[in-house]
Amino acid sequence: MWALHGTVNTTLAPPSSSEREAAAQQGVEVTHVATVPLDVAMTRGDRLVVRGMTIEVVYVEAGTHSSVQRVLGREEPWNEPLS
Repeated sequence: MWALHGTVNTTLAPPSSSEREAAAQQGVEVTHVATVPLDVAMTRGDRLVVRGMTIEVVYVEAGTHSSVQRVLGREEPWNEPLS
């Protein structure tokens, strides 16, 4: 079971071919790239809920921009309830 910790502004985009390839080399599937504020603590295993989709964070590109970070994730049909 997991719990909601907060709400943040984000944008969502498909991963580039190089991002998908790099993830595949690590044995991970990436279906989305989210951009979130740099001051939001994101780590692998966290989940984002965006427009009804639940995305598990598989990699965080910390410090890639001055005010935002890119978060690579994969969409899954999670069946765990939000507590």
